[in-house]
Amino acid sequence: MREFQTKRRWRGILFSRPAVIMLFLAAAWLFSLTAREYLAVKAVKKENAALEKELISLEEKNKTMEERLKNMNSAGGVEKIIRERFNVKKPGENVLVVLNGEGKEAAGESEKRGFFISLWLAIKNIF
Repeated sequence: MREFQTKRRWRGILFSRPAVIMLFLAAAWLFSLTAREYLAVKAVKKENAALEKELISLEEKNKTMEERLKNMNSAGGVEKIIRERFNVKKPGENVLVVLNGEGKEAAGESEKRGFFISLWLAIKNIF
């Protein structure tokens, strides 16, 4: 009989209101810790994915820069860059400038138009 009463006393202590509240608080605390860690891991994974994308784009940019550097180091590449930037020609070469037909018509029409229409078209051509 005493054994039964001892078991009953332990059950009474474990299932008492303060003990149940303490267990519930401990479970809630553990759940909150787990949730915080989950959110932290999720944020780190998101940041990692963004950094991987940036790494890929930087690697592609590095490849294009290396190709440009190889072109710049060759004789033809240096000549091409000088021609593009400084509008230079070799001795004996001629430069051909092609104008659209619009330039001739616009010059002829501006003489026929009034001042305000010409001003309006000039502003419109800027934008």
